Amino acid sequence: MSTDAGDLIGRMSKEEFDRLVLHLGNYALRESKRYYWRTGDSVELPGGETVESIVYLAIEKTITGERNWDSQKDPDFKKYLMDVIDSLLNHLATGKENTMLTAVPEVGSDDRKDWETGAAKRTAEADWLARQTATPEEELLEKEAAERDGQLRDRAIGALLESSKDDKELTFVIEAMLDGYDKPGEIANVTGIDIRDVYNVMKRLNRKIAVIRKQLREAA
Repeated sequence: MSTDAGDLIGRMSKEEFDRLVLHLGNYALRESKRYYWRTGDSVELPGGETVESIVYLAIEKTITGERNWDSQKDPDFKKYLMDVIDSLLNHLATGKENTMLTAVPEVGSDDRKDWETGAAKRTAEADWLARQTATPEEELLEKEAAERDGQLRDRAIGALLESSKDDKELTFVIEAMLDGYDKPGEIANVTGIDIRDVYNVMKRLNRKIAVIRKQLREAA
């Protein structure tokens, strides 16, 4: 864990932290508008990310030490986080999900007609997206694999909830994530847990997941 970043955020009041997030959000939005996004939206980004989630991801990576902030080398913490946001946006913009896929044209447009008839320029990616449907044998194998994965997931979730039953905050976070809220900001809003505490809870969650994965592998 990045001690400098963790200590600094831990000393911030809720108002100070909210102001930091607001400033970073405005900065991320301004920088996001500089890129082309296949979603056609500078707020809703590829991979299920948003401008807000990029901000929280930058903070999370800095707190956990994945991006190690050195207060002696970079005394301006906000500026350091802005640099991390720049890096995350650039990585997302140049990633395969943004560069290999394009949004489906609107119904009724000329581009849509070309897309439906195949008259538009062909690419390897377009050929892959237009591939023939799977054979019955392939569909059966995919179904069996999906069922096995579903059973394993149910066992893992059950074990996770059981091992977390004495930790109310952790249980709330798990339930929020099962309901589809996977961004720290969303989890904080849904559970009422302070955003700074959410990061600590998610670190506990990661440790428990690692233990349960090991147990499931050994039991297999």
